[in-house]
Order: sequence, then structure tokens, then C-alpha cells
Amino acid sequence: PLARRPQAPSPLPAEGRVPAAGEPELAIHTWEPAGLRHSRLKRRLLISAAGLVALAAFILPTMAFPRFSVTVTPKVETVAVSATEFSADTDTLKPNPDSRRLPAVEVEAEKKLTREYDATGTKFFQERARGTVVLYNAFSSAPQTLVANTRLQDPTGKIFRLRASVTIPGARIAEGKIIPTSIPAEVTAEEPGMASNIGPAEFHIPGFRGTPRYQGFYARSEAGFTGGFSGEARIVENSDLQRASEELTRAVIEALKSELAANVPADPDFLSPDGARELAVTRIDQPKPGERFERFPVTVIAKGRVLAIRRSQLGQSLAAILVPPGGAGQSVKIAPDQPGLGVRAVRLGPRPGEFSFTVAGELSYWREADRAELASVLLASTPRKAEAYLRGRDEIGSFRIRRFPLWLWFIPGRPDGLRIEFQPPS
Repeated sequence: PLARRPQAPSPLPAEGRVPAAGEPELAIHTWEPAGLRHSRLKRRLLISAAGLVALAAFILPTMAFPRFSVTVTPKVETVAVSATEFSADTDTLKPNPDSRRLPAVEVEAEKKLTREYDATGTKFFQERARGTVVLYNAFSSAPQTLVANTRLQDPTGKIFRLRASVTIPGARIAEGKIIPTSIPAEVTAEEPGMASNIGPAEFHIPGFRGTPRYQGFYARSEAGFTGGFSGEARIVENSDLQRASEELTRAVIEALKSELAANVPADPDFLSPDGARELAVTRIDQPKPGERFERFPVTVIAKGRVLAIRRSQLGQSLAAILVPPGGAGQSVKIAPDQPGLGVRAVRLGPRPGEFSFTVAGELSYWREADRAELASVLLASTPRKAEAYLRGRDEIGSFRIRRFPLWLWFIPGRPDGLRIEFQPPS
């Protein structure tokens, strides 16, 4: 038999080669550790989750919470104000630009000051002490008349005289007993000097001495007697009174000004121009020239009133007169502070609570666009077109746009998606 030649093993199919028909396929398996497969799977899951989060971070604020905010600062304009006369009174309730009349607020106050001043004059005096006594009738039910200058004597012998005639009512009789009646009376010491400045005392009538009436009629003083003097003393001169009244009048007027200023409303919108104030001294109480005083008192009472208007109402009235109307829906706003305006020639009116004045200078104002009209235009625009539109508005001085999110490419129409704010010029 013929010997068989050994056959060489068939080579492995090259990578990518398709096996011939009938040629068996060989499955090649590679071995990989389980931990490496889990790590690769976890990394793929993390990448997928991060992608989803990034997508949500883009979609949610863009579609669910977009916001386009515009802050507009109007452009300040000025108009010249030639001398224009206005009037104001407390009876007017609201401004009337046509009649140039404004409401006024009136503040009233009263101030009273009392001070003592040194008297500089001298004079020799002899003055009698004075006081009050109570006269009693414990004698009979018949009234008793005592004429002026009737003498009353105290236990030490000092004599005081009635300054006017007086009748003591009759005593009351009850169960056979006499119940005294009384009446007060003014008396003056018979002799001048300080010796008659005595305290409370009991008096009898010397004219009734030696008769039953002496014990039945008597007097008592509940307080002492004062005013008795003999010698040289200080007196008030005319120059003292003039100096004191002038000094105290200045002081009370200054105090009244301060009180009026404190009572004017603290709101800076209120303006109280110089001249819209009336101050008057209504009373001065002081001694007469020649009266005896070491230090004499002076009292001055003054009353005043001040009138005020609102700066905003004055500005609005001037704007209604001088500022031409703007575009549809625009409103004119007045700057609260108007350093260019001056108020002068203030005159009080014939009636209380009324005054007139002249205003001149320069009025500052701005025009504020209608919010609804502005919103309707912006909602139909893109952010880029909105910027160009706002830049072209004459009444807008500047504006600031804020978007959320930052990549927002449209103006959201959802409620509260578009916000428009007006910021007053500084």
C-alpha cells in the first residue's frame, strides 16, 4: 500500500477573512476580570446621568422659568420758567394750574416768656403794710357798720385802718346763744415802715373801748401783713423797662420761630418760603415806671403762624403749564428736588392762611413710557431687537437688561416672564 503523506495544519483564518464554504467557524473568546467590566459599566452610567443633568439644566430654566428684566432710567429734561406768580391758601384743596393756585398748610404757635431784670433807679419810700382781716359780730343780731379808716388795734398797740366802709352781718341766735357772723375786709397800717409787717394777729376796735361792743366786735388775720417800708429803695426806670422788653421780645420771637419750624411737617416735600411767616407780640406785662423793685418781672407773649406748600404740587402745576405733551401713554414726572427753581417776592394775603409768591428758574422733569405699550413691543421682539428698540426711545436715558438664563434667546411671554421697572434719575 501506498504510504500517506502527512498534511500540514490549515492556517488560522486571517482577521476579517470569510471562511470558505464548508470550513468550520472558530469562536475566539477573550477573558476579562469581572471588576473591570463593572467599572466600565459604572463609568458609562455616570456619563449618561451627567448628560441628562446637563440637558435638564439647560431645558428647565429655558423653558420653565425664563425671565427677561428691563430697568429703565428716563432721561432728565429741563424747561425755562420765567417769573410766574402763584397764590396759596388753606381753603384750596387741590392745585389749579389754570388759576395758578395751590393748597397751603398753616401752622400756628404761641410762646410766653417771663424773666426778671435788675432795677437801676433809687428813691426814698415810706409805705404802709397791707393785709386782710376777718371782722366778727359776736354782739347782737343787729348788723354793725364800720366806716372807712376805722381803727383796729393788735395786742402790741399797732394800729391798722379799714380801707373801705364795711357792714358786719348780725349774729345768729340759737337756743339763747350768740353764734358770731363774719366778713373779710382790707386794712392798711397807720404808720409806714417795716415794723408793721407782722404775722397773724387778733384785733379789737379802740373806738368801742369801755363799752360792751369792745368784746363783741373783733377781727383776726389769717395771714401776715406785708409792704411796709421806710427808706431808700430801688425803683424801675423807663430805661430798665425798655431794655428788658426789647431783650425779652427778641428772645420770645426766636423761641417762636423755632417752635413754628419744629411744627412744620418734616416731609422734605414741604416748602415754607421766607416771608410766608407772621409773628406778633400780643402782650407785655411789666411794672410801671417808679415802682419799687430790686428785680422786676417782665412777661412777653407772642403768637405766630407759618404757611407751607408742597414742592411736588408746585412742580406739577408748572409742568402742566410749560411742558408740552409727549407721546401716547407717556406721563410727565417731576424731580423731587428742584435746585434750579427759586421762590421770591413772598407776600402774605389779606386773609389769614393766604399768601402769594413768584417762582422762576429752571424746571427738571422726565417722561415715563407706558408700561403696557412698552411690554407689547418687547414681547414681539428678540433680546437683540429689544435693545435696539430701547436705545432708540427718546425719553429713555439708559437701561439695563438681565436675562435668566444667560443664554436666553427669546423674550418669554409667560406671566412674570417679562419685568419692566422704571428707576427715577439720580
